[in-house]
Amino acid sequence: MNLGIMCGSYESASITTRLNNSKVASLVASKDYTIVMSARESGSMRDVKEIIRENGNSLIAVGKESELDRVDTDIKIQVSSPFERLEALYENSDIILFLTGGLGTLAELYAFYSRKIEEQDNKPLIIYNEDHSFDLLLKDLNKRNALGLIDQNYNLHLDVANNEEELVKVLEHYEKIKEKGKCR
Repeated sequence: MNLGIMCGSYESASITTRLNNSKVASLVASKDYTIVMSARESGSMRDVKEIIRENGNSLIAVGKESELDRVDTDIKIQVSSPFERLEALYENSDIILFLTGGLGTLAELYAFYSRKIEEQDNKPLIIYNEDHSFDLLLKDLNKRNALGLIDQNYNLHLDVANNEEELVKVLEHYEKIKEKGKCR
């Protein structure tokens, strides 16, 4: 199963954020997933990739030629624009997991969430929210729902895991669905 991991790439991210993202990376690396990520090699993104490589998981990197030249990966998917990168990340992932990140991570979340609803896609989108970094986003979605601005069933399109135990349960749920062929 291909697990897309979206997370921050800023070196300035707090040590707490980077350690939390690394903890989740260790958890998912213990599974037999192929990991799909942006090719950037900085911040949490680099930390996560190092853990993935150390555990022997296959890694698919998506990025511009200059980024791909610097990354140690099993498969390289070259793109020429941020929009192509989003498309390739989405298309090559069976499940997408969002860890704490910055504007890029939020942009990926909104783009993938919007695509999922518009195309009535059943691709799982999971937000890992142990550090509550997504609380404001989730509150905003609730408000937009109350105002009638988004799909009434918007919460059915996102899974939120608030700790490692919840994340394991969500991932195992989708693994079973994938085995039955009902999940992309």
